[in-house]
Amino acid sequence: MACLERKIYVAFNNGPWLSRGRLNIRQHISAENTYPRICWIQHILGFTHYVTRSRKGRFVVGRKTEGKRLRNKLKQLNVKLRKMRTEGGRAMVAYLRRHLRGHIQYYGVSGNSRIVARYVYYATFYLFKWLNRRSQRSSLTWKRFGAVVRPLLPQARLVHDLYPKPQWMTQAGSRMV
Repeated sequence: MACLERKIYVAFNNGPWLSRGRLNIRQHISAENTYPRICWIQHILGFTHYVTRSRKGRFVVGRKTEGKRLRNKLKQLNVKLRKMRTEGGRAMVAYLRRHLRGHIQYYGVSGNSRIVARYVYYATFYLFKWLNRRSQRSSLTWKRFGAVVRPLLPQARLVHDLYPKPQWMTQAGSRMV
């Protein structure tokens, strides 16, 4: 499949703010897909907003965590856990629990669950790494870590459903009306 990609930088007026965005035009040439796909990409408040389709084929605005911000936060978390080694394992677990709770509360939106789960996994891995580097011998295996420490940490989940069903589509009361 040949792919032609052009990036066009455009400026547009987004309410009271003048924002710069990026318009990607991808034209895939193949037997089953001969039309160009145009997707709008905009970085706002730590999210990348893009045009996509729902599972039913409808137009929706997709949201995912901005990649640069995700990498920077993981690097900062790694440094913070490294500095906390002397404070003990309980302090490290308590800090990571608070940190992950806040991250999930902010980034747990519709369409971003895969990225949030990845962040939780890497944050958990960094905790495992720095818990095991507090002495010369390895204190936990990954299996034991999963059984003992992992239940103390929050799970990645959807907090903010950005596409709720309208009230008239939800079932209330008897179906026999």
